[in-house]
Amino acid sequence: MKNFQVQIFLFIIILLTSLQNAEAALCSSLPACSNATNPWSGEYTTGTECTWNGSTWRRCWTGTNGPWGTTRKSTACGVTAHYWSSVTQCSNGTAPSLNTRDALNITKNSAWSGGYNINSGGLSILEKGVVYVLGKGVPTISNSKVNKGTGTADFGHTISGLSPNTTYSVRAYALNSAGLVYGLKRTFTTSAFPKSSNNTVTTDEDVSYTFKKNDFQFSDPDPGDVFSQIQITGLETKGSLYLDVNTNGVNDGEDIILNQVIPVFDIPKLHYNPPINSSGSPYNSFLFKVHDGSYSSISSYTMNINITDVNDSPIASNAAYEIS
Repeated sequence: MKNFQVQIFLFIIILLTSLQNAEAALCSSLPACSNATNPWSGEYTTGTECTWNGSTWRRCWTGTNGPWGTTRKSTACGVTAHYWSSVTQCSNGTAPSLNTRDALNITKNSAWSGGYNINSGGLSILEKGVVYVLGKGVPTISNSKVNKGTGTADFGHTISGLSPNTTYSVRAYALNSAGLVYGLKRTFTTSAFPKSSNNTVTTDEDVSYTFKKNDFQFSDPDPGDVFSQIQITGLETKGSLYLDVNTNGVNDGEDIILNQVIPVFDIPKLHYNPPINSSGSPYNSFLFKVHDGSYSSISSYTMNINITDVNDSPIASNAAYEIS
């Protein structure tokens, strides 16, 4: 009898140990609350948290019952059962607020903006950044978005890849567990293309004209963009426009061709030779565009060439007369 009681006692000890080991193994394999997708499907060991599941905010609430029951959970795992509950606000607090910075440092293909005076609403800022859209519409996170991280620090960002002379709208945004908010919309227009203007140069009859960089009157709205080249988009109709590449002062087959590109440093090699004994105001012209290294002017401009009439010196020749 005694041996039977001992055997029963040992069996109970072994059974309890097995059950505890099984519960402990299950506790270690239970997902954290952030991995739970339905009520009671997961347990959490360190408190409550808020998580965005892609469509709604959820909070891990403390429960009094669960698949294992609070008592057994506390005994086996040393924790209290938790479960998911969909909520519109995870804890006491409000949606954030912030302001959108004015667009600055605007160029042909970029502009800077950002957010400031961020109020967290008493909750953690989970994401912040800027959103922007082509035109004067109202941008949202469904449009182009730049994520600038978390926290309440002011932030800025240079938006790149824009098109010249184009209007965009930008807003700052911030997200916490209570909601997503935007700052006021700021609208800006990227810089225009480089420009020039029609111009007139003058030379005397039978005198070649040598062009200068300033004859092409380059202007650009971006301070960092410089005059890089011209393109001849329309040819002269009289005389000869040529690029004296070998700098010998003679047009030896160096006539300009249509759409030829001339770097700024070669402009002093560009010459116009008028026909002999010709004059007029304007006598001739050609068309050109200016370029800033990235973009050329939209329009072509006219370079007029005036030729001033010059009184030729009288020419005498020997003559013989016969008197009879």
